[in-house]
Amino acid sequence: MTTIAIGPTSVAFDEQLTINDDLILNGFKDKVRLRKNEIFCIAGVPIMDDLIEWWDTGCEPTEAPVAEWDLMVWDGHVWTSYSHERPYAVRLPLPYAMGTGSHYAMAALHLGYTPERAVRLAAELDPYTGDKVETFDYGD
Repeated sequence: MTTIAIGPTSVAFDEQLTINDDLILNGFKDKVRLRKNEIFCIAGVPIMDDLIEWWDTGCEPTEAPVAEWDLMVWDGHVWTSYSHERPYAVRLPLPYAMGTGSHYAMAALHLGYTPERAVRLAAELDPYTGDKVETFDYGD
């Protein structure tokens, strides 16, 4: 899968995306998208355009894309999460991590690691987290 870690002022993620042990994405562009003051992060199948269109049209649960996905959105004020199992907004507590390495990343975040260091730690311990990490600052 992947690992995404969110702190109070930045988000970090690896470049790898796996499903059923198969590497399906080895790059950043389909995992995180920046738009004005918004950040979209996806874990699961790479359907970023479909999820952003769903977001733009109001996130109607009955219109959610049919696939296995998790979406986290920074709207300029708060982080919210949606998933194929729960296609409605849930406000995320910070720090937060998701993906196969999320347990490692959450422990690291709670120990004071930056999101980038948390994802790097997850990459050392989780075979589904890639070792190339990207970070975006979004807060003060």
